Amino acid sequence: MTIPIRIKATGSLGHIAYVHRSGGGSFSCTLANGTPAAFSYAGITTDEMACRFELNDCASGQEALAIVKRHGSAGYTYELFASARFGPSEPIGALAALEAEVQRLKALIPSVFEQVDNRAVDRARALLAGYVPDPAPTPNTSGALYLRLWHGRRDPAENLDDWGSEGPVIGPLAFVQTTYMCDVKFAAAPEVMDRFFPAVMADWRQQGFSNVHGPVCDWRFTIADDLIEYDGVFYGDWSVFVSSPADVAREAVSTNGPPAPNAQ
Repeated sequence: MTIPIRIKATGSLGHIAYVHRSGGGSFSCTLANGTPAAFSYAGITTDEMACRFELNDCASGQEALAIVKRHGSAGYTYELFASARFGPSEPIGALAALEAEVQRLKALIPSVFEQVDNRAVDRARALLAGYVPDPAPTPNTSGALYLRLWHGRRDPAENLDDWGSEGPVIGPLAFVQTTYMCDVKFAAAPEVMDRFFPAVMADWRQQGFSNVHGPVCDWRFTIADDLIEYDGVFYGDWSVFVSSPADVAREAVSTNGPPAPNAQ
């Protein structure tokens, strides 16, 4: 089990975002109001996926902080954020004493320290720092976020006389974000990514990226001439809507097409 880590990013204008990982998941970004967001909201605008991959493989809060600072913008300040859940107590004091003893042994007998389970040490340090795992998310069975593609064509240069082909209804999704009308990012659970983006997931697994383990995976569409590319088809229209998974499944096998954008 990986340790939970939370990093607070503060922009020059005072807006705040958190780059964080719960006990067993991958890193994500959340705004101060609780809205999921891309890493660009935390000042990471050069190569977001490279930053995510490095973070998902890190083992400590200090290592994660160094990665975020390296990929982050100069106009942001970054700091480890500690929860106030744990106050002074005898068990915490005993754990602090044990950590001090571990460090003393490291200095006296390096060969013995090499045999220590680093995962246990890291979990103890995280507890002492006040980090606690986030509660497991509650499944949403009444409504979920989906993205629908349509008005498709095989060649981006093709001028259509009608509405083109219908695309897939992709989801459920954690969020959808558009940047400057030229970049469409989203996040979905690994099983959703396996269904709609199997080649991406297969590549991640082959390369050993921890992003495939979720709880959500971030990805983006390829944009070509203002069109969204998916599976070799270029779509001129897309919409995001909320619907129940059961309704989406029924519409997928009907002749009426995907749910309307305002489906509830």
